[in-house]
Amino acid sequence: SGTVVVGYRELMSGPEVDHSPALHFQRRAGVEISHDDAETLGVRPGDRVRVAYDGGEHEGAAVVLRRLRPGVVRIATRRPYAGPGTVAAAEPEAGDA
Repeated sequence: SGTVVVGYRELMSGPEVDHSPALHFQRRAGVEISHDDAETLGVRPGDRVRVAYDGGEHEGAAVVLRRLRPGVVRIATRRPYAGPGTVAAAEPEAGDA
């Protein structure tokens, strides 16, 4: 689909953060997506989106950014990655209607 996935390692990451619930609030769980791509997919801020890349998947709430170039999505990952992938609106979770 021409999507480039950029997976970055969070500043607040590692075993210390994993085992310290007091630091979990600093973690990012969303998927950063361009305003243009969000409109094309029919996604609004907070809607769930699924990103597939390099044999992995990531699902999270859409963080719609006008400053992000169309065709690029950014996610926080344990292993940095930059390369081809896909992004799509995710199925609503049970109870989301």
